[in-house]
Amino acid sequence: MSSMRKTSVAAAKLLLGQVRSAYFTGGLVGLGLLSMYVIALSLPGNNTGLVTFSDTCALVLVITAIVIPARCLRRFINLGGKRVDFWQGSAIVYAVMAGCSALVSLLFYYTVDSWLVTLDNISEKLSIIEAFGFIRHGAFAAFFQYTAAWFFFAMFVHTLTLLQDCWIGWAADVLIVAIISVFTPIARLRAFEVWFWRLVIFQPNAFLQILSCLALGLGLFALNRPILGRKPL
Repeated sequence: MSSMRKTSVAAAKLLLGQVRSAYFTGGLVGLGLLSMYVIALSLPGNNTGLVTFSDTCALVLVITAIVIPARCLRRFINLGGKRVDFWQGSAIVYAVMAGCSALVSLLFYYTVDSWLVTLDNISEKLSIIEAFGFIRHGAFAAFFQYTAAWFFFAMFVHTLTLLQDCWIGWAADVLIVAIISVFTPIARLRAFEVWFWRLVIFQPNAFLQILSCLALGLGLFALNRPILGRKPL
């Protein structure tokens, strides 16, 4: 068991080193947001709302969840890695990155973001952590809410990307489009959609939201084991 944990951690470290494109994209977006801040602060009388810089961490996590199954899996196996180590290592990557994203977002929310809205040039900040309502229970609860939500979302993106080379993945794509286009106009189906998003994101009970996201994320993690076992490389 100890040796298995060591190989999984080693796999996670290797995968983290192979997602440079995610870091690069996040860096570009961060620089773009920084330039928007500079412009907004330099123009007299400019009153605008800006997306917070800290949310670029969430973008890096999403891109990582696409790159790891799409580009890193084959490379990992070719380097002599085992599928079980990739399975566990990728989940470790998402858990660590979700926690780091939550921590950075909170640090920026209480420091840089709070300072920006005191300036006359900035009318409001557009922050994911605030839009989802995670901050209503305080920083401690918000950290775990944000971490659980992004871990679930990363596992969902990872699983969907992993399935794209077979009919199940295509069927899942069609189902997602159907949910968006069909569920929304029909009242009863729309109610189910609203219930789901309220459960995993807009849930007023922080503990229930965290538990739901962790359960769904771990469920997707378990589902990835048989998917990886049958995936041709």
